[in-house]
Parts: sequence; structure tokens; C-alpha cells
Amino acid sequence: ARHHNQRALAVAEQLQDTLRQARVHFNLATIAARGEESEAATLHFEQAMALYQAIGDQVRVELTRTNMGAFFVSTRRYHLAIAAARQALGFFERIQFADWVALNAINLSESYIALEDYGLAEQYASQVVALELTAHMPNVLTILGTIRLRQQAFGEAQTLLEEAIEIAQANTDPYIAAFAWRSMGEVHAAVHDQPKARAAFEQSLELFSALRLAPEVERTRALLEALGNSDSR
Repeated sequence: ARHHNQRALAVAEQLQDTLRQARVHFNLATIAARGEESEAATLHFEQAMALYQAIGDQVRVELTRTNMGAFFVSTRRYHLAIAAARQALGFFERIQFADWVALNAINLSESYIALEDYGLAEQYASQVVALELTAHMPNVLTILGTIRLRQQAFGEAQTLLEEAIEIAQANTDPYIAAFAWRSMGEVHAAVHDQPKARAAFEQSLELFSALRLAPEVERTRALLEALGNSDSR
């Protein structure tokens, strides 16, 4: 896929086709992001945005910025994610593009969880809930469950995560289900229910492995190993 897109980029540059160049840079950014190639992904995202800006397509500029923000979240560059998501969120709020408002609010909420600012994390998650977009409910319930986990409100966290898993499974959404199961494992581990924690982590690991998300597989295995170490103490 990368070689095909590089050839397509060369043709687009030769033809001076700015729109096609932008689309190919976006494709290359997505390919690099999947491999967590931080510098290459960021460069291609920025080049795509600059080219869309050159032809006056602000919607695609901000769509690309949203995807770049999600990449920053996945690679734990939270301050960069926040900067990108705030800018894109403001744009999509102005044009009332609800799905992309939700995606940027989710990026912000996940970033603030990582930075332990649970008030802002919940504020942005609540913004998504208020939009009443069914497709985003498993994700935002997982986020709210994770916030409650971090706040040590374990009962509420479990309820939210159970609902997230149920909806994600009904929607055949293994990606969100994997994150919800992992947070559920953390809830059970926090209340010292090792068998349930292990089962939840193993379910998460199976889903992440099937999705070939190597960084998430590694993080989930680390939680399983930590659980094993706590069992042996």
C-alpha cells in the first residue's frame, strides 16, 4: 500500500494535482500511523493539511487535523493531541458537524484522562453524550467508566463498562470492546478480584491481537503480567 501511494504521489506531483497530492499524503499518514511511525505520520498529516489549505478546503483540513489528533492520543503525545483537537472541535462546532464534534471531544477526553484532569475529561465526554449519537456511545461509556475507575468509584465504573461492552458487542465493534474489557480488568484488579481481572484482560488481549494492534497488545500483556506478580506476593 505504501509503495502504491508513493507512486500515486509522484504522478500527482507531476500533474500538479493538489487535491490528489493531499489525498495521497493523508493515505501515507494513515499507513505510517498504523505502524506508529511518529515522524512520518506527522509529516504526511501536516503536508495533507497544507495542500487542502492551499485549495481552500477547510473541511478536509480539519478532518485531517482530527485524525492527526487521534494519532497523537494513540502515541501518548497528549499535549499535541489537545492542541489539534481543540482547533478542530471549534471548527466543527461552528459548522454543526456533530460526528466530528464527537470525535474531537473524545480525543480531548482521552487526553485529559491520561493527564489526570478528570474534570475536563468528563466535561468533554458529557458533550459527546449530549449529542445522542448512537455510534459513539460505546466509546464514551468506556471513557466515562475509565474516569470513574481513576476516581476509584469502582461500582459505577463497572456499570458503565458493562454497558459499553454490551453495546460494542451488539454493534460488532471489537476495537471499543477491547478497550472496555481492559478497563474492566483494571476495575476488578483494583478490588482484588484476580480471576475476573484475568478473564477481562485475556478477553481484551484476544481482541487486540485479532486487530493486530501491537502497542495495545503489549500494554495489555503488561497488565496481565502485573496481575500475575500480585498473585504471587
